[in-house]
Amino acid sequence: MKSLTIHVFLVMILATPAAAQNDHANAATHYQRAIDVMESLSWDEHNTFWEYYGPTFSPTQELRDALRKAQPALHHFNRGTLQEYSHFNLDVGNGVEIPTSHLMNLRKLAMASRADVSLRLHDGDTSGAANRIAAMNRSMTHFQDDRMLVSSLVGVAISVFTDNLIETGLDHAAFDPSDLLRMLHPLEQFMESSDPFGFVESLAAERDATLMLLNEGTNVDGINARVLTMWSGSDTLDQEQFDTLSNDELSRHVDAYDTTMDDIIDAFTMADRETASAVMAEIQSSFLESEQNLLAPLIVIYAKAMESRNLAESTVQDRITMMRELLDDDVDAVDIANAAVWYLRGVTALDELDDDMLTSLREMDMAWDSEVPESVDTLLRGSGAQVIEHVRTGSNIRRCDFSIARIWYDHPPIPHYVPGMRDLFRLLHADAIRMMQVGEIDAAAERLAICYRVVDHLSGDGQMLSSLLAHTAYEHTHLLVDFATFDNRWNPEHVYALAAAFDRLGRADPFGYGRASSAMRDMASKVHHYYGANRVVDDDDLPVKFEKLQFMTADEALALLQFHDVIEQRRRVHLAEHGEWVPPDTSPEFSINALQDVIALDRLTALCKQSKSISNEMLQEAFDYSEFPPLITFTEIPTRMQQARDALRIGAAMFQHAGDES
Repeated sequence: MKSLTIHVFLVMILATPAAAQNDHANAATHYQRAIDVMESLSWDEHNTFWEYYGPTFSPTQELRDALRKAQPALHHFNRGTLQEYSHFNLDVGNGVEIPTSHLMNLRKLAMASRADVSLRLHDGDTSGAANRIAAMNRSMTHFQDDRMLVSSLVGVAISVFTDNLIETGLDHAAFDPSDLLRMLHPLEQFMESSDPFGFVESLAAERDATLMLLNEGTNVDGINARVLTMWSGSDTLDQEQFDTLSNDELSRHVDAYDTTMDDIIDAFTMADRETASAVMAEIQSSFLESEQNLLAPLIVIYAKAMESRNLAESTVQDRITMMRELLDDDVDAVDIANAAVWYLRGVTALDELDDDMLTSLREMDMAWDSEVPESVDTLLRGSGAQVIEHVRTGSNIRRCDFSIARIWYDHPPIPHYVPGMRDLFRLLHADAIRMMQVGEIDAAAERLAICYRVVDHLSGDGQMLSSLLAHTAYEHTHLLVDFATFDNRWNPEHVYALAAAFDRLGRADPFGYGRASSAMRDMASKVHHYYGANRVVDDDDLPVKFEKLQFMTADEALALLQFHDVIEQRRRVHLAEHGEWVPPDTSPEFSINALQDVIALDRLTALCKQSKSISNEMLQEAFDYSEFPPLITFTEIPTRMQQARDALRIGAAMFQHAGDES
């Protein structure tokens, strides 16, 4: 991927191609008009499209304003996707001299389209979102018209964009049959071709242009390694290597490339993609081992291109199959939806409550004989009912992936949704207590069954705080269930429903501690490497130190992540003060007080103070990040893991006994 990025950005310095401006049947005419509109947007406005991470995050007003300005461009882009062909009047005979800046501009359009789809999904305009996705799907067939490898690869990138957007919509169960058909039809048409991304034609054109460049007078002095580097996206071709070659040696390298390219193009035409990959691997191995050919980096690029092509085709075909199954009612939309979407809706709704109401909920003693405060009773009878409905819907969806609420470059030790999830459990427990006290036993049992199912979902999150919360929520839920069981409140139907929800909890790794511990260690090591290894000078012991990091306890890993989280916040201030770019922080704010019964807040506060005390030193280039300060333990993970196993065994025995009694 790095090679492709270098390739794209190096060739972007060349002049913008002129589309056939008056040919309305040519998609390039409309694309160019869209590009012209997009050029009127500022850098900051373009950046808002990159920084919007999807409909689970609240859009900024700046994003809405930028998309409003981009709508004419998206209209032209949509018109273009309806055309049969796209010719930007490229002269492929010019080899590396082909101007390709239209690809960067089309990618900007794709980013604006992606942001527009995400915003429409956030706002509930699912039909508009489906129309935009359908347009992006139609556009994929036009990239092969350039007959350039880089264009085919950009087509692959667009297919990844669109598939992620379809996945997002399916996560939300947003699309009706008409939406699915609009998005599906262009995908099915696209895959009717034996080479939908146009790699065969692109490689043939690239081979001819490269040979023309290399064979021009068969003169070593005429070969410029910098140009070849631009062409291949590789930084391993050295002009000095060419300067030492005789003309005969150069001819031998060129002949080897020519012969190998014939074999590569044949491999790309193979209908069986697995066989094609195997043949490509043999070609690459043979080429690299035979002569250590000077043009080997070019062959490596083509091998990576095949991997990208095969993966993209497989992904598109899998998506077609899934959408067809949805349309044929072979799969229920809820079965492939994402429970986290509904949980996050509940979290967002709670965040909008009055602070006093939330404080009352957090301070309520969650026992059967507790008095329900008036403010909590008002919440449960009012807006809290809709929040509970969100959670109920999510708990009945089998798949749950909270990664949609996390940003790829951010590694907070406390994901922003965890405190909100703690409050959702409090809401369910309070409502179960209220229902039990007024004699609505069915509703009380249903609320507690929901809690068990949400615990199961949190246990699979792979985040340590999610595992700790799942364990805490289980304990509170089970205390209520246990009390009602031995007080003979449940009938057989209640016991069956509660036991069925309880049985979803895994026995091998209760609450996901093992997975979360492994993920926490890996994340801590990566984050520490990010902050440390790139800035440590002449540290021969660094590999040993990082090996040690892999064996840190989960407590240490969590503390280390919290430490670096404080450093990151200070680093943002440091960058801003020096007029440098600051990575966007789009995670919603949350109240740490919501986790007062999940983690020891006093120890966490102490760690934050310790981190702040040396953060200014850590912003200096000479600071040795591998010597991080002594860490404190504030979660006692090993003890909690043993408690988890014991708790599940006791719970299973209780339900077994209750079932026998019933």
